[in-house]
Amino acid sequence: MITIPITLRMLIAKYLCLLKPFWLRKNNKTSVLLIIIILAMILGVVKIQVWLNDWNNDFFNALS
Repeated sequence: MITIPITLRMLIAKYLCLLKPFWLRKNNKTSVLLIIIILAMILGVVKIQVWLNDWNNDFFNALS
């Protein structure tokens, strides 16, 4: 069995070739909007986690 080594450059080129039709279509407003919503939710969760960790730090420092 002969294996063909796939370099990182080839892998990225194939990946971009796969994604190109999706991002360059005419009606991709929905997908862009969904990505913006997902990123906003991720940033919100990170902000809540940082706030919770800060609150826990003060709480556990008060206990000790």
